[in-house]
Amino acid sequence: MIKIQELREKRRALGDQVRAIYRGARDEDRSVTSEEREKIEKILRDAETLRQEIETAERAAGLLEDLSAPAGSVVGATADVEEPEVVESRSESPLDSAEYRQIFRRYLQASDPYAAHRVAAEAKDYRERRDLQADNDAQAGFLIPPQQFVAELIKAMDKMTVVRGLARSFTVVRAQSLGAPKKNANASTWQRGGEVASPSKDTTLSFGKRELHPQDATGKILVSRNLLRQSAISIEEIVRDELTRGAGELLEQEFLTGSGAGGEALGLFTASADGIPTSRDVSTGNTTTAVTVAGLRNAKGAIRQVYWPGLRWIGSQSFYGAVYALEDGNNRPLFVESLRVGEVDRVLGFPIHVSEFAPSTFTTGQYVGILGDLKYYWIADALNMELQRLDEAHADTNQVAWIARLKNDAMPVLEEAFARVTLA
Repeated sequence: MIKIQELREKRRALGDQVRAIYRGARDEDRSVTSEEREKIEKILRDAETLRQEIETAERAAGLLEDLSAPAGSVVGATADVEEPEVVESRSESPLDSAEYRQIFRRYLQASDPYAAHRVAAEAKDYRERRDLQADNDAQAGFLIPPQQFVAELIKAMDKMTVVRGLARSFTVVRAQSLGAPKKNANASTWQRGGEVASPSKDTTLSFGKRELHPQDATGKILVSRNLLRQSAISIEEIVRDELTRGAGELLEQEFLTGSGAGGEALGLFTASADGIPTSRDVSTGNTTTAVTVAGLRNAKGAIRQVYWPGLRWIGSQSFYGAVYALEDGNNRPLFVESLRVGEVDRVLGFPIHVSEFAPSTFTTGQYVGILGDLKYYWIADALNMELQRLDEAHADTNQVAWIARLKNDAMPVLEEAFARVTLA
């Protein structure tokens, strides 16, 4: 036991050295230096070596004590059996010293001739168990769980979705579609003439209609009942978040590049007579592989000034990076970074937004960005996302299902409020 005590004192002294280093840094109001950190690491390695030596010595002492007991001295004679020393534990014991001694005395008072053997076994088992080890099931597996689980899901950030927050949304309650009259051409009738001259009748005023037909979209996730019972985090919350994320990404992709057919929304980057035609494409000034200051200015100039107060750029991360590097003829950046939280950066005075679903291929004839007033991109919602839990539908496979549904349509409704940036 003398050697064990000496080892403990050495290990305690190492701990004092580490505390002294941290105390010195704290008193000087600084962080530990790299040299101090290396010294601490060496001290901790030495302390771990001593810990292992102490553990080995304690086990050896317990074994020698059991083997040295006389064979005939254990039968009914309490005086011949020494109460084992309860040594200091380096971790919390399952029994404190008072409880252990009580167990020890109870065994000694028993009339069973094998009581002393059980006492010795209990003492040895106590010595082995008092230093709990997480990597040894026999010593600590019955006290600690196999793994501490943090109730938080590690996940990558969701993709950026921006269009819905900028577009104009309508709710379709009972009708099957949303229609809006559209003036295709202005009247042309006014002219100068004499006092008694007859006015000329208009022949140009015409109207059309924009019509949105909400279509269904669905999602489904199955989860085993075992996972629902055993998971440390809320599976239902994860399912809800995943279905919401999936719906948001589906709609963002359609709002930008949807075909307008087969139930899809008509996207901003889709050339269509029903949305934004190719007459709104601006490539002048750009090269076959890059946007230029002149190209962006031409896109701005293609939109009438009356729409400028509401204009915004939308493009991919690649478009953002390309625009960020541009400078005018006086070496002034075209890009103005926001200095306030919540505000977005600006290009040519207009906010710029990044969507991961915008086109990002910089080759001849490809769309790489758009400038427009998103109030003229309309979304018709007939059903906001509805989530339904089905407990019995998959009972035969021991699963619970979540089904999500939504119903909407979307399209640009005024082409002259937009200009698409195209490579030459």
